[in-house]
Amino acid sequence: MLRFTGKQSVEGRQSVGQRDNQEDDYRIVRIGLKDEQDPRSDVLMIVADGMGGHAGGEVAARLACDAFERHFISVATATKPWSRLPESLDAANAAIRDRIRADPALKGMGCTLIGALKMGDRLSWVSVGDSILFLMRRGKLSRLNADHSLYGQFRDLVRAGKMEQSEADGRPKRNALRSAVMGGKIALVDRKDAKLESGDIVMLATDGLESLSDDEITGVLARESGADIRVLAEDVLNAVEAK
Repeated sequence: MLRFTGKQSVEGRQSVGQRDNQEDDYRIVRIGLKDEQDPRSDVLMIVADGMGGHAGGEVAARLACDAFERHFISVATATKPWSRLPESLDAANAAIRDRIRADPALKGMGCTLIGALKMGDRLSWVSVGDSILFLMRRGKLSRLNADHSLYGQFRDLVRAGKMEQSEADGRPKRNALRSAVMGGKIALVDRKDAKLESGDIVMLATDGLESLSDDEITGVLARESGADIRVLAEDVLNAVEAK
């Protein structure tokens, strides 16, 4: 979670939830200026949600985050930092492919992935899967990235008037992914950018956040609008666990 104001702040939190082990992973990488509260300081944020069994999901999420960060910081050759995002996604995908080749027992593992770069007043991202990139602006919550689950496709049909919301909610396989990072060709990639305004809150999260409705998330963020970003991140996780 990142707050973009006169004094920028960023924070990360995890919760195992009802799982036996943690299959999500994240990174926050501060780039450039040493003062992380300076809004001119750049920040790379990465979130991955693993899948593929008890061990596979955990391995995939960690591998993807490590490879994405390493490539972005140390390997990528693109002169424009936001152009390093798709390169880094490819590196994460290759890392999973190579690990599966080395250990065939992990075949079928993969993860969702969001890599988001805050640079100046610009937020650029590359996204695969159904993990969420939210923007809270002036009390209104909106999703920035595409939802690559079947449910995301159903919601597009609802918005187009081609499906009823109740039908979308009732589909049994609505959480199935149409795209994921699994070492092969990635079916769908969302790559966009947005301009940030003072007071914006940016939040990356795995789909466990969807335990809460958008209104409930908005309520938590609005109730503590002036709070330290660490408090906000903790409050959101507490709300998910309580739900």
